[in-house]
Amino acid sequence: MDFKYISPFQLFPDLDISIVEKIDYQLLRKKLLSEFELNNEQPIQVNGSYLNKTEALRVLESLKNSEELEAH
Repeated sequence: MDFKYISPFQLFPDLDISIVEKIDYQLLRKKLLSEFELNNEQPIQVNGSYLNKTEALRVLESLKNSEELEAH
């Protein structure tokens, strides 16, 4: 399986990246998990790639790391 880069900002297109330091990660996590719940735990499509719940949560977690954040 090829891994295609997915920016965490692609998971949340309406997220204002100019206020990244004020992001409510718990709220984003709940929003992401409810997306999977609505889709019966099936992978979600993001930017032409499919992510399962574990992969999507890993992408979200990368927002918390300021060094990784600069790369996005």
